[in-house]
Formats: sequence, C-alpha cells, structure tokens
Amino acid sequence: METSLHKYFSLIGDPRIHRNKKHLLAGIIILTIIAVICGAESWDSIELFGKAKIKFLRTFLKLPNGIPSHDTINRVFSMLSPTRFERLFAEWANSLKDKGIDLELIAIDAMGAQTKIVENGGGYILALKGNQKGLREEVENVFRVQGPGSTDEVAEKGHGRVAQNFSLINKIALNILKKDKRKGSIKSKRLKAGWDNRFLTKLLIN
Repeated sequence: METSLHKYFSLIGDPRIHRNKKHLLAGIIILTIIAVICGAESWDSIELFGKAKIKFLRTFLKLPNGIPSHDTINRVFSMLSPTRFERLFAEWANSLKDKGIDLELIAIDAMGAQTKIVENGGGYILALKGNQKGLREEVENVFRVQGPGSTDEVAEKGHGRVAQNFSLINKIALNILKKDKRKGSIKSKRLKAGWDNRFLTKLLIN
C-alpha cells in the first residue's frame, strides 16, 4: 500500500554504495517516520518498534531483509542531504495543502510558550541554533545519535546531518498527527497510533 510518503520520499538520492544496500532507502525513511508518529525517540526504539510491528509494516513497506538495525538507520540518516530532504518535505506538505488538508506546523524560538501549546493539545518543534552547542549536544545524546568512534556527525553548513534530518522526521510526524481533526492531544494520538493499527493506517493514507 503506497502513501504520499512513498511518492515524495522515494525521490531522495541514495548516498550508499551498492554493496551496502541491504535495505531500501525509502523503507528506512518511512519506517522511521511511522515509528516517530507512534512515539519512538531514538534509533534503538525505531528498531524495536519495527520488529514489534513488522507484520503491519509489510503492508506499507518492502522489507526484503527485515527491519534494519539501529546502527544502519543512524548511518543512513548521517549520509542523507538535509537540504534535499527538506525540499522533499516542503513538496510533500504542499501536496497535502493542495488536497485541502490544513497543516498546522508550529515552530517556536522562544522558551516559555511550549507549556501553553501543550495545555491546548498542540505540539511544537524547537529549532536549535548553531550557537547553542551545549543544548544541541544534550538533545543529540537523548536521541542516541552519537557513539564512540561515530562518524555520524558530518557537518553541513555548521550543523550535523543527523540532527537536521531527525528534526525533519519530527516535523513530518507532527504534520501527519496534526492533520487528524478528531479530538485528542498530540500525545494521546501518538499513543493510539502505536496501539491501534487501524488508526495508524488512517493517519498514513488520509
């Protein structure tokens, strides 16, 4: 079953060399998006989600070699161009708007506004600036994007590709959750998506 995610994110160029392509690039990207919709916050949890939901995921994804490991997912996102990824995100979002779907993406740069947004059932995205080195390092550690001997911190215009790409994944997931107009907070919808395959399917295909 193909979705708008397949249509747009299959277009991103694959930076891997051929012999290292055990898993399809689109499959890794869409698996990550679906896992984050359902509450995954690290590469480890994305892998665990995939293994727990593999039967369901096969209805949307081609998984010839099963679920990729967390190291593979991390490595792929460290290689993807954030510029190209962001361009495809914009095209995907615009395609939904063209269909009359009102996306509500909230980006904030002022601390203190988040509490009111959450209390009102909303979600938010924090953009970390290049001069916020300490905060960026803490966030990256939470998402387990660094490890001993890691080569994943490949800089592009002063920012790590992994951090930028994971931020885009969060934006995509939030947009998918926000376009569902049924009552409930973002947190409750994430939980329901993880528990209820029918609800998750509706989020992905509507």
